[in-house]
Amino acid sequence: MARGYAQTELLDMVTGTLRATDAKGRFWMIAKDPGYQRLMCKRLLDEQRVVLGGGYGVNRQLFEHLHNNTEFVGLYESGEPRFTDHLTAMHVDYVHSRNHWMWDTKEADMNTGQEEELSDIISAREINCMIGMFRRLEEQLWAHPTENSTKYPLGIPAYVTFNTTGTTACTSDGFTGGVPYGWSGTTLAGVDVSVYDHYRNYQDIYVTISKDDLVWKMDEAAIEIGFEAPITRAEVINTPYDDYVVITNKEVFLTIKRIVLAANDNLGPDVSYDTSLGAPSFMGHPFRIASYVTQNAASGSDPVYLLNMATWFAYVLRNNYFRGTEPRWKDDAPDTMVRWKMLSYNWLCVDRMANAIIAKADPFTS
Repeated sequence: MARGYAQTELLDMVTGTLRATDAKGRFWMIAKDPGYQRLMCKRLLDEQRVVLGGGYGVNRQLFEHLHNNTEFVGLYESGEPRFTDHLTAMHVDYVHSRNHWMWDTKEADMNTGQEEELSDIISAREINCMIGMFRRLEEQLWAHPTENSTKYPLGIPAYVTFNTTGTTACTSDGFTGGVPYGWSGTTLAGVDVSVYDHYRNYQDIYVTISKDDLVWKMDEAAIEIGFEAPITRAEVINTPYDDYVVITNKEVFLTIKRIVLAANDNLGPDVSYDTSLGAPSFMGHPFRIASYVTQNAASGSDPVYLLNMATWFAYVLRNNYFRGTEPRWKDDAPDTMVRWKMLSYNWLCVDRMANAIIAKADPFTS
């Protein structure tokens, strides 16, 4: 005979200790955002990349520049030793995020029948909670950064900028990517980029999505930042070569694809069509569409990012890495219980010179 769940069993259920013999109900997952991809967060929040720490934020030392005191001297020539300081401090604060799901205890009594589905109802809500968190984290990763914010994390538009200063957009190629648009200062992650010029990304401007313009400038950027190509297709997966990614929007992706297919799948040694992935590739690395670049970047900016993910880290507050709370009563609803998921973190790019952006205009200005 089918029955409802007792309150004690309901608490057990959401902590994973329910000993139930009832058949579980099933559901098909069709709730999706068209074009949405957890493209970067699934890389940066991988357990092997996460760095756990304490305190109020992350402090790291950056070996920013070299000084060479080597000299040629004659016999008995005197000289003065010169002291040089190679290190500068980096700092970002942890920011805090959370999401939750809830249920009414009366659902236990209402959910009776031949097929008990309550455990899947709870699971579905937890799945929705985690998907919602990842969606929000990915969205914020591509958001225009707020200067001196203690509430929102720094993301890719902060570390890979199309600006020399907060008011001067890119006009030519070079390691001149400074701070994001609209910033009044020159400090990013604790580093003054007007002083420490090695903590700048490569940037360039293009006009047309073509072999002679965009692709040529991608080639130049790849040389400058050390963007490497795998020797074989297998080396792209789960090897150091997998750290190199090409990120763009839907417009660039489709235009490059049309151009490559019209040229018999090959634009030369660097851009070709990868039939196994159904995507054009640059130096063996497929072009990848980032949903929030497509949706949120300025119209007509059409950016292409060449990123080395080995230089990016997710710093997470210890014991708050998707920490789940115990079920607790909701104060204003005596029959309702809530569970929370918590994440305290921030992103840090330790080598901006290994990353580049080529765009028609600044993609993120607000």
